[in-house]
Amino acid sequence: MELSSIEIFKIISALNKEIESDSIYLNNIYQVMNDSYLFKLHQVGKPKKYVMVNPKIGIWASKYDIDKDESIGYVTALRKNLLRAKLIKFEQPPGERICIIHFETKKGLRKIICEFFRGGNIIVVDENNKILSCLKKLKVRHREIFPGSIYELPPLKATSIENFQKDDLKNINETELEIAKWIGRNYSISKKYIEEILKKIEIEKERKCNTLSDEEIENLETEIIGLVKIIKSDDMSVWIARDGEMIDDISLMNLDISKEKTYHKSESLMSELDNYITLNLSRVQTTNKQKPLKNKITELEKSIKLQEEAYNKNKNKAIELRNIATELSKANSYIEILKGKNIEIIKYRNNVIKIPFIDSEKELEENIAPIKLSSLCFDYAKKMEKKIKAIEIASNKLKGDLEKIRNKMNEREEMKSTIKVKEEMLWFEKFRWFILPEEILVIGGRDAQSNVNIIKKYAKQNDLVFHSDIVGSPFFIIKEGISEGYVGVRDLNPEINGKGIEELEKFSIKVYTDILYEECYELNKYFFKWIETSKPWVIAKVAQTKDGFMGVDANSSIWITGKKSKEHTHKLRSEVDAILIGRNTAEIDNPSLTVREVSGHNPVRIIVDTNRSLPLTLNIFNDRLAKTIVLCSKNNFVDSKTSFCEYFGVNEANGLLNPLDML
Repeated sequence: MELSSIEIFKIISALNKEIESDSIYLNNIYQVMNDSYLFKLHQVGKPKKYVMVNPKIGIWASKYDIDKDESIGYVTALRKNLLRAKLIKFEQPPGERICIIHFETKKGLRKIICEFFRGGNIIVVDENNKILSCLKKLKVRHREIFPGSIYELPPLKATSIENFQKDDLKNINETELEIAKWIGRNYSISKKYIEEILKKIEIEKERKCNTLSDEEIENLETEIIGLVKIIKSDDMSVWIARDGEMIDDISLMNLDISKEKTYHKSESLMSELDNYITLNLSRVQTTNKQKPLKNKITELEKSIKLQEEAYNKNKNKAIELRNIATELSKANSYIEILKGKNIEIIKYRNNVIKIPFIDSEKELEENIAPIKLSSLCFDYAKKMEKKIKAIEIASNKLKGDLEKIRNKMNEREEMKSTIKVKEEMLWFEKFRWFILPEEILVIGGRDAQSNVNIIKKYAKQNDLVFHSDIVGSPFFIIKEGISEGYVGVRDLNPEINGKGIEELEKFSIKVYTDILYEECYELNKYFFKWIETSKPWVIAKVAQTKDGFMGVDANSSIWITGKKSKEHTHKLRSEVDAILIGRNTAEIDNPSLTVREVSGHNPVRIIVDTNRSLPLTLNIFNDRLAKTIVLCSKNNFVDSKTSFCEYFGVNEANGLLNPLDML
């Protein structure tokens, strides 16, 4: 299904109304459903908007959360030219199946020209219409499309139907053209609308224009004016003809007179396009993605069938070999036993035979003892049984792979019918937020800019504002509280101290200080220690027995504490910036010094190794799970950096690294 220039006119009118008086920016562009492009538009303080462009169909707003394709191909060129651009307007050249989207970028004005004819195209041009990129290159008699050339619209073939005037039909009866052809040549109007209008006024589409009566011309004029009113109206209702789940046709007027289809009225052109075209395109995409999986399933099913055949064949042979071996162990001659089972014995050369059923290559003495041949059959049976086991393991693995792929296919089948509607983000969801049991909203900033936005844009007269007067601390607002602010403890940094309070007071918010001072100081003691002394807060962690021992000797490792202590240690690691150990601990315990027993970040690992003598095979140099720093003697080494750690020189005191210099 393709959209006509008339439907595109209505869609563009609706899109322009949605962006009126808003500053909207292009946040991102995604390729979706193989050949469609999803434009994600951002508005400050409002839900994001999404516009879908399919070059073969048209343009429409979408509410669906669609799987994004890999970011390759033309979408990268679109992003390069347009990301973060301000959206200005949508435009349609009169009567054309074209939408031009205007943007303002740092490099100047940019336009995306979406052509919805001849397989479609998407072209990006600058303010001088110089083509920067295009989805498809084109070279025809009237125009060329390739990067570097100047974009030109297709040659104008007809007047836009929206510009129809009463006097346009004044001289229609002077031509011998058929009426349907005359309308099509003079106006950009779809064949379906022409046929419906002519059917309504009971004029055959093959009638010559010069045979029309004045009354018929007047009726034609009335119907065309009626269509133009529909096109220009704010009414977004449409008439839809469906073929099962697919939209077969879409029209601004009921075409039930000229068409054999049944049309149903819908209140929103945009919703119909989104509900049916987006969903159906998504289903087609899912079906296409299923093809490799279906091929893989067929391949696995064949492999499993071959494995099962091999399994049964080898299993039967192993059973038969054991039966033969049992009978041979009790017999005086092997010939009678084998011939009784129709097993071939080949005389290979003098006194040498081969028995292909047992082993086609093995040469046996003609007078081999039955008991010896029995032992040989048992050995081959055991080999066959090992082979059977291997086949069984391989077959089970294939069946497991097959089950996973089938489950994946089923998931995609479910997705095909349950594509999600994008959840519109509420204004406060871009901040930190929660709702109290009393159903009161609490919001907080994420950084300096969002702190400013919260106070300037969202703080109201009766809100309750909280702020710790510490660099980077967020504002928190309890909506509909009282216009007061509470500060637990002032920042001890002289460059910051009191500035947060001043900011609140600028907005006529009364500020109370030193609220729960001791508790707030405790929360910030690490930071305050650094501000006051330029030294970090140090926590010493020691594992020690009840009677004061920390290990068996200085050269071995033993676990003294239990699981709870280990979890506590890992919790400490997750809360600090760095963890420091000596050379002996690193060499004997070979620790990773990462957080594993609880959730949290890995601290920087600092190792005291005066002479840089640690072996480079240790975990800290190889696991790449956290940054590693080695402190060594400044007298012997200079600061350096490798792919696995950084070395920092430290001053010595009494033959050892100076602890104060380390800090």
